Amino acid sequence: MKIKFLIPSLFIAMVLLNSCSKEDVLTNDVKNSTLGIEKVVFNVPGAKSISTSGTMLSFSSFEEFESTVSNLVDLMDVHEDVFVRQYEHLNDEELNAIELSTGFVSQQPLIDFEEQYGFTNSLRKKYNELEAVWLNNEELDPTTDPDNTIYFSAAEQTLLNEHQEVMVAGKVYVFSKMSDTYEVHDDYGTSLAKINNNEDVSQDPNITSYEKSGASCTLWKSSNTSPEYATNRKAKRIATFRWLPYYGKSKVKVISYKKSGNSWNRWRTDLGVGVQSYLYNSSCSSVTAQGWSGMKRKKRKELKKASTYWGNPVLQAKNNLSVRGTYEYNGYSSNYNLQW
Repeated sequence: MKIKFLIPSLFIAMVLLNSCSKEDVLTNDVKNSTLGIEKVVFNVPGAKSISTSGTMLSFSSFEEFESTVSNLVDLMDVHEDVFVRQYEHLNDEELNAIELSTGFVSQQPLIDFEEQYGFTNSLRKKYNELEAVWLNNEELDPTTDPDNTIYFSAAEQTLLNEHQEVMVAGKVYVFSKMSDTYEVHDDYGTSLAKINNNEDVSQDPNITSYEKSGASCTLWKSSNTSPEYATNRKAKRIATFRWLPYYGKSKVKVISYKKSGNSWNRWRTDLGVGVQSYLYNSSCSSVTAQGWSGMKRKKRKELKKASTYWGNPVLQAKNNLSVRGTYEYNGYSSNYNLQW
């Protein structure tokens, strides 16, 4: 009789050991692959403190930036898989309760990465603060949702500062403005101050701007909806498209919420996402990049799936046509497209 209980116990222990070993390997891989990443600081005239502007991470290329995002996503997956696998015999109520009682931190790999660089003003921290305020209400107000202005996933947020700034290949990119993306080539501190103060920089030789949205197509857009699919249960469905020189990224994400008392909390359950992309050329006349990402399914509070398209001069998204998401949440499924 002892052997019957010992075998599954040994199996679970071996699986967890293997998963933990994989997490250690991935952690080392991330550290080794990010040796070229630096924290840089620029003196921004008029800034209240150095932590509010001018401190950011620097990457050699967008390929390195996206590779770091991918590595962090993999590390997060293993970290969460280890936790879920320990309690796979529990239902959702029990699993969420034990997550709370054990103090499990799903974003620990992201926190560790930030600490590695002494990066204390990440966009991830700001988003989490804004979301906590948003969730602390009896009804969720879609007009104050932080996802309306922050289009980046948690791993991406870890690499940007709270002003949505990052340095790539010697240029500083500013993504926080809804109308334009700014690319700063020189005189970084003064240029950032001008952008932060909403000054006219159209004639500034140190700054290039890219308009995010056009009439028919857009280079930069996100939309979301949060249906209450069951009593006190919501699933936020998000669809996003971003283009930067010279790649585009289609992304869908689902976030699970449960109401408790007079507020809402993220809620771990079975989630699934996949994205179908049809991206258009510069004239918005024909599809030049397309593809299906495949489905990703995990027991999570949040789950995303993205497709990245490199080597195109310009890629754009059309309203309700270009980024088509498939979403699964707690046994339900639905479709939602990027729209405006």
